[in-house]
Amino acid sequence: MVNTSGNTLVISSNNSIQTILINGQLRWKQNYGGNEISKIVSSQNANGKSIISVFDGIQNQSHLMDQTGKWMAHNTIHSEKDLKITTFGTDGYSITTFLGFYLIQYNR
Repeated sequence: MVNTSGNTLVISSNNSIQTILINGQLRWKQNYGGNEISKIVSSQNANGKSIISVFDGIQNQSHLMDQTGKWMAHNTIHSEKDLKITTFGTDGYSITTFLGFYLIQYNR
């Protein structure tokens, strides 16, 4: 996955997540304590601040981290299948996902 400014790659391998600059320099690496990294979704607001969601398909949970690789407080949300992150304002974001047949939206 490449962030919207196009200069950073987000890569997962086994149970670790890392961001690498296009020139190959490692920005950060974070271990994931869950069962499986099924999918990573990222979004960036107008100020360049990113939020990253790590989806664990076995636990049906998404865990949130900031652009520096730090896990966010209250970072676990229940989700199934797919999710979408929409940013708004300077620090707000909305996460839309499915729980069974219901469409759920989390706002922060």
